[in-house]
Amino acid sequence: MLLRASSVVRRGDRGPRRDALTRQLADPWAPWKARLARHLGLAGAQEAWEVQLARYVLDGGSEEEIADAATEGARPCEAPYYFGVRAAASSRPAEAAAWYRVALVGRNPAQPEFACAYGDASRLVQQKPAAAQLPQASR
Repeated sequence: MLLRASSVVRRGDRGPRRDALTRQLADPWAPWKARLARHLGLAGAQEAWEVQLARYVLDGGSEEEIADAATEGARPCEAPYYFGVRAAASSRPAEAAAWYRVALVGRNPAQPEFACAYGDASRLVQQKPAAAQLPQASR
């Protein structure tokens, strides 16, 4: 579900796919269930984290709401990458590049988000804003 949310946001999809995914994630009890699962150490805590992060990626909340849970396990690489995805989708490339760098600090190449953060950060560096490009002299 998290990768689907990321894909929808990266493509800028505002159609029925995004609406369907948003409805699927719209459980009003989900934040409470996630906190309870983490507190009790239940196996479902990981799924609750992914749902919470997917909701964030789709513009459902703030970074502060999930920052505490973002420090456990593989999350220090995972969370910054998705923070960067949302920033890039919101036309904030400098913020996205900063989040991708934070994801790379984890140095965990086994995480798919590590490889994605590396690729996305490289693309952001290669893309220069039109205002920053020097004008070509015509002959």
